[in-house]
Amino acid sequence: MASKVDVLRNSKDHLQRYPVLLNRCHESALIYANCVIRKVNLEKNNCQSAFNNFKVCLIKNVIERKANS
Repeated sequence: MASKVDVLRNSKDHLQRYPVLLNRCHESALIYANCVIRKVNLEKNNCQSAFNNFKVCLIKNVIERKANS
């Protein structure tokens, strides 16, 4: 079982990776953000396609990073 210190250290490591992931997926992130911003009455699934593209990009980059580690 992981100690609280290990959990905090792992969380910190994960948070430090977000800027790298966002940089690698900046185009799909921008498309998703623009979709959300343009909606006057945002409802669930309004930007589902853009969100899915962003999510796929993030997952792809996490997998690539783990493979290169």
